[in-house]
Amino acid sequence: MAIDRPRKGETAAEFFRRRSKGSTLDGLDRILAKVPDRPPEPGDELPEGWTPDRLRDNRL
Repeated sequence: MAIDRPRKGETAAEFFRRRSKGSTLDGLDRILAKVPDRPPEPGDELPEGWTPDRLRDNRL
């Protein structure tokens, strides 16, 4: 398997958009199904007042 790297002058956003082209969420769902359902480790909690809207607001 070859390592896919960003092309010269390609931004990170362009690289990941290219890498994800044609992908589905099935693979991610399979990975997340293996994650144990437990509280976060100490120090890994989300900041006070955090909401998922912050993810959407930071999108390119």
